[in-house]
Amino acid sequence: MANAHLETRIKVARVLLVVLGVVFAAVFTWGAVAVPEPAWWVALPLNAVAIALVLVGSRRRVATQGASGAALMALGGAVVAASVIVSFALGNAT
Repeated sequence: MANAHLETRIKVARVLLVVLGVVFAAVFTWGAVAVPEPAWWVALPLNAVAIALVLVGSRRRVATQGASGAALMALGGAVVAASVIVSFALGNAT
């Protein structure tokens, strides 16, 4: 594995991505009900997939001692960001 500083940064990023995924899913679910904006429901499954990718990637990274899994974690982070863009894009399209 890499040095301790890098490992700490990766652990912090993993926690932040999972927290962001949960917060975005909760906020967009609340918005879909309260506004009502049905296009915002798309954020819930996207963030669930993103959280799963981050968690699976981090477990794979630990199991392989850093050899693989980082790409899955990065993909999960990209899906968290994309969920916001997709939700608003679909909201504007409807």
